[in-house]
Amino acid sequence: MNLPEKIWTAVTVPPRPAVICLVVVYVAFFFDWYWLWGLFLLLYGLSDLARKTTWLVIPIARRDYPVVYFAIVLTWILLGSYWLYVGVYF
Repeated sequence: MNLPEKIWTAVTVPPRPAVICLVVVYVAFFFDWYWLWGLFLLLYGLSDLARKTTWLVIPIARRDYPVVYFAIVLTWILLGSYWLYVGVYF
């Protein structure tokens, strides 16, 4: 691979959904939108239930560590619900 090809492959366009989500995270942080953090955590917990794996420092699969898996997913869902409630009603 020659130098122009190396430079071109290093400067690729990032995936659009990730960039949009990152911008939304910055906006939510700047405006203290706790309800949006709650929504993110709820969606994260529900997607973990669908995928049967979660991530907390390391990947945790439901079939390998079911107690830890459900504790993490339950934490995401409870924190998401709490922050959604606090962000909407307070």
